[in-house]
Amino acid sequence: MTRRTVAVLFMMFFTPGFWAGSAKGADAPKLEDLKELPVINRVGLRARGTIEKYVEHWVKEMTDAGKVPDIVKARKALTAGYGAHDSPQWWAAYAEISAEKIPALLGLSDRVRQIQASMAIALMPQYTIQPALEQMARHKNPAVRYWAARGYRSSARKMLLFPERAKKMCATLERLGRKESGPVLAVVLQTLIIYPGRAKAVTPLRAALDKVWLARCGGLRGGNADIIEVYRKAIDFLVPLDKNNKKKILQLLVDALEAASQGFDEAGSRKKSARQPWIDLLSDLERKLVKLTRTSKTPIQDILAEANKSIDEKAGEIRLKAVLEHWRPLLEKLDVKPQPLPKTKTKANATTTTPPAK
Repeated sequence: MTRRTVAVLFMMFFTPGFWAGSAKGADAPKLEDLKELPVINRVGLRARGTIEKYVEHWVKEMTDAGKVPDIVKARKALTAGYGAHDSPQWWAAYAEISAEKIPALLGLSDRVRQIQASMAIALMPQYTIQPALEQMARHKNPAVRYWAARGYRSSARKMLLFPERAKKMCATLERLGRKESGPVLAVVLQTLIIYPGRAKAVTPLRAALDKVWLARCGGLRGGNADIIEVYRKAIDFLVPLDKNNKKKILQLLVDALEAASQGFDEAGSRKKSARQPWIDLLSDLERKLVKLTRTSKTPIQDILAEANKSIDEKAGEIRLKAVLEHWRPLLEKLDVKPQPLPKTKTKANATTTTPPAK
């Protein structure tokens, strides 16, 4: 070997630029490489290996990124890989591999990386992401827990096809529903509500909804503005599919009405502005009840419209005349009665009233 050859080799192997180029994953698969993989009825070992390299590369890019735009770029690349093929087999395999590789980012201290990694997983609506969702649901960052709930909302139909997965999903949603407020609670209720009906597959969701809804009615009575707002939005999702389902929805409404009217009546020392969330919820509940029971009477709204009465008088009359004398007897005829609120054993997690940044 000549001295010139030795010199060239020395420069190649010991020049920082040579190693930097290799460290940045020059040989990592690109999105175009994923699109060229043959996917017919299954994702073979070769294709799975390419997916692993692609995901690992972008996980490392997100780990090493120094700026937020680069972190977002890595998350978008991970999401784009999921859509490389219009194939259920591809989606399931890609999501499974991602659920194994991406959660490593959840252990980093940077909240931006935690959130972007969570988004990448939640935006792959496959049953194969469940292990990652379970890890996210127990994360200390509330934004990560929010995306865990979002991930379950998008993948719930597929989870329900597998009894054990469905059982685990419902247990996690129930736990989140009992503890969380704000956006996390909102997504949990949406997930549990959007699959109504009598089908055996949705029975676990129905049971979880009943428990979470009644448990958080305590927040309605206590005047928790976040929970009150979540329930107002959830009411819109309560659409009965049949007579049996209608009765279950009426049960949810009467439990919320009972708790809200009690809280409104008991809050004698609070200012009118502090009572406004109750007023809004009670009005929404009555509108929904009027629609489902097909009655023309609106005692709550009639009392609220009376200009010559104080807010304390209105609160007392709504509880006595509207709820106890009108709505309760009417609903009892439909075999729907308010249930006692369960005792609260754990303190709810405090979350913001706006969804975590995307």
